[in-house]
Amino acid sequence: MKRYYQSQPPNFKYTLIDYIYVIKAMHNLCNWKKTYDIDYRVEFEKKFSDYIGKEYALSVNGCNSGMDIAIQILNLQPSDEVISSAINFYGTHLSILSTPAKLVLCDVDDKTLNISANSIKKNLTKNTKAVVVTHMNGVSADMNNIINVVKKYDPNIVIIEDVARSCGALYNNKKVGYLGDISVFSFQGKKNMSTLGEGGMILTNNQAYYEKMKKRREFGGRGMDAWGSNYKLSKVQSSVGISQLKKIDKYNKKRRRVAYQRNNMLEKYNKYFSLPVFDKIYYSIYSYYTIILNDMFTRNDRDKIRKILDEKYGIKTTIANEPTFIVHKYINEHVDSKYKNVSCKLGGEIINLPIHFNMSKKDNQYICNSFIKALYEVLGESYEK
Repeated sequence: MKRYYQSQPPNFKYTLIDYIYVIKAMHNLCNWKKTYDIDYRVEFEKKFSDYIGKEYALSVNGCNSGMDIAIQILNLQPSDEVISSAINFYGTHLSILSTPAKLVLCDVDDKTLNISANSIKKNLTKNTKAVVVTHMNGVSADMNNIINVVKKYDPNIVIIEDVARSCGALYNNKKVGYLGDISVFSFQGKKNMSTLGEGGMILTNNQAYYEKMKKRREFGGRGMDAWGSNYKLSKVQSSVGISQLKKIDKYNKKRRRVAYQRNNMLEKYNKYFSLPVFDKIYYSIYSYYTIILNDMFTRNDRDKIRKILDEKYGIKTTIANEPTFIVHKYINEHVDSKYKNVSCKLGGEIINLPIHFNMSKKDNQYICNSFIKALYEVLGESYEK
């Protein structure tokens, strides 16, 4: 019987404790004697900064709001350049393009899809003011090499970590988001923790950055001496964040078990594709289960596999991600043409199978078997279980 699986099921779960936090927060915020004495936002920021290991935290109404703020406080000029990986979520590049600076696109590591230190090195110039490191699909970039390359070239270049899909992942036993100058997180409804559908957090150890970002977040700050808008996370959302943070490591561990199980199911077919990284240095949380097809497959083959999985087996898949200039017209129009071949071939080999921390072994096996059947059908070969 044909089943149905979402391409990107939520990677978290609201439980009774979350409802209790919401109800308690709503009750307290309706008490006119207590409203301004209780700030769940401050508590959430403190707990989250402690979780990652950073000194300063600012909660915001979304990850892209956080990225906008982080980029805009750098006061970038038309001659400035910001380096980022071509394979990315387009929102990250739109934040860069919200400034006058030039977006410089880099290639990625073909195993993790994360920005390559070697590619960064080739693209660094005297005009480079920032490097945005996106930790793709739950696995960390090679931060030690990246920091070494960037800071050796110019210690004033700002490294911004986009941790939207990798909250709770580890790199050399440190939380991802710990090593950069600024790091930005997402609590959107498909992430591994959520604050009622949208939300985000910015972290830094730099007090000057923190003060500037705080003014941007809230109408120019209490001194009202700078431009700002309203990017705040609500207090009720913050109360849910406090509750969700207590469960994130448990859900991440459960999803890692599902990913490990799937790797074992698929590894005998690895002549056709690369499986996600699974080792101690790069402690992935598998927010997406990323398969990279081998060179024998074209972009058209990849799309045929996705169509078969959907129409014949009820399995929705996604692509995380194609180079942004392929999928977003505005980015395509605002990036230098010399970058428009970066990562294109690799982008056509990516396919993401659905994964969830509560997925049963039976469901996992069905998805794996269906994927291999679809792959063989495209190759014109007979299926071998």
